[in-house]
Amino acid sequence: MATQAQLVRYVLWRLRARASGQQPLTEDSEVVEEILAWKLGELAERRIIYIPDSDDIPDAAVEWVGRLVEQTVASGFGQPEDGAAIQYAEAMLRDLQPAEATETTRFEDF
Repeated sequence: MATQAQLVRYVLWRLRARASGQQPLTEDSEVVEEILAWKLGELAERRIIYIPDSDDIPDAAVEWVGRLVEQTVASGFGQPEDGAAIQYAEAMLRDLQPAEATETTRFEDF
């Protein structure tokens, strides 16, 4: 499991906003934290994946959540948003969601 702080460092490293071993700027971290909270809510609303705690992100989801957050904040860091990367990350996260959490009709409903 990854924490919010670890995911923020990963996103900022991918954006080249910090080098390995460097502390991220407080302002940059705050922006990424806000977007992370919003993105996790959006992913749950759209039934892609539900991650209830930003300090307990499943290992299998870290890269894909990180890439979604990265793409969301990319323009603020002078980089273009990549729509294909967003679609791919969402597809990967959707595949991680347990089947019973995404079904609209369950056996017990009959």
